[in-house]
Parts: sequence; C-alpha cells; structure tokens
Amino acid sequence: MKTEENPYAVPQAPALTKAAPKEGALWYVSEGVLHVRDGASLPDVCLSGVSSSEPGKRQSIALDWCPAWARHVPDIGYLGLMIWFARQLGTDDIPTGGHSLFIVLLVGMALPAALVRLTGKRGNLHIYRSGQAERNDIRRWWFENAPAAIIVIGGCLILNRIYPDFIMSGGLVLMICLPTSIIGLLERRYKVRAVEFENGWFGLANVHPTAITRLEEIERRSQ
Repeated sequence: MKTEENPYAVPQAPALTKAAPKEGALWYVSEGVLHVRDGASLPDVCLSGVSSSEPGKRQSIALDWCPAWARHVPDIGYLGLMIWFARQLGTDDIPTGGHSLFIVLLVGMALPAALVRLTGKRGNLHIYRSGQAERNDIRRWWFENAPAAIIVIGGCLILNRIYPDFIMSGGLVLMICLPTSIIGLLERRYKVRAVEFENGWFGLANVHPTAITRLEEIERRSQ
C-alpha cells in the first residue's frame, strides 16, 4: 500500500553521509568535515574560502590535537594563579625570591604543557594559503589580539605600581602567559586546527564551506 506524502510536512534537509577514505588517500571530506593524515598535501584550494584566482603560496601548518579536558588544563592553571595572586595582594603578603617564581613557572606552565603534550597527537599539513587570507589574519591580529594583550600587560603594570613586589614575585609570568593564552583563544575562532583524531585521521575545524565544496569536487573527479 502506497503512503501519501503530507503536503504540510516540514521539508527535510538531506542527511550528510559518513564517507570512508579511499585506499591510499591522505585527505577526504566526510559529513562536511575535512579529514587529513599527518604530512598530507592538499590541492591549491585556500581553506579560508578565498577565490582560487587569488594569488598565494604553499606553506606547512602544524596540527595539534589533545582531549578536550586536557586542552583546558592550562587555562585552569592560569585562573588558579590569578586567584592566588589576588589573595596575596589582598593580604599585602607577596612572597618574593627565586623559589616563588620557580613554583609559579612549574605549576602554571610546565605541568599543564607537559600534560597536553603527553595526551595529544601532532602532525603537519601542507596547504595553499592565499594572499587575501594572510592580509585578513594581519588585520584581525591588530584589531583583536594586540588590544587584548595591551590591556592585560597594562593591568599588570598598574598592579606593580600599587604593589611593587608584584612582578618580581611572579607577576612577570602572568604578563607573558595570560596574553598568550587570550591570543590563543581568539585565534581558535579562525585558525584551521584539529578538533578530533581517530584511526590516524585529524578532523579539522574552521575550514570554510566554500573550500569544503571545492575539495569535494576535486575528490569526486579523482575517483
């Protein structure tokens, strides 16, 4: 018995199908996500979605992946350090000397970085980068990253004027690490990066949909 379609039903979008990589392939697109192997070289398609007619150059980018819980450990470490400094400033009892600075470096930087490195996977990817994408990155850096870094560093200098021992007791570490962490968080919104790793394949984020479409066309033509 044939079932009649409901003319008032909400149209359903076609479901994305889970594709499998072709044997020997170093990259493929599945469910709208670009997957790559370590050392893969992509076609001359700018992942920022800029027109293929825009001049550019080939370059290598590093891929770093780690579990989500490990990725946030450094941020938790920086937050803990700021809380600790705030409590010390409130009591006017800031410890000074090399031992205090060593502890700050170890707890706030070395241990979180070591944990991320031990739990993560690293690789390289060779891509085509257009000149327009490079100019967009520079413009964004000056209008977003630089002001954020200036505000944090300026705040630390003001604290040092109020509490002269602030920088010598480890505040210098915050002046370096906190802007770096903030810039890293801002860059994550745009930078092509690995967000998943399975069976040797890195799944990439922040690849423009236009670039995905072009890569899918190339992939179909090569089959």
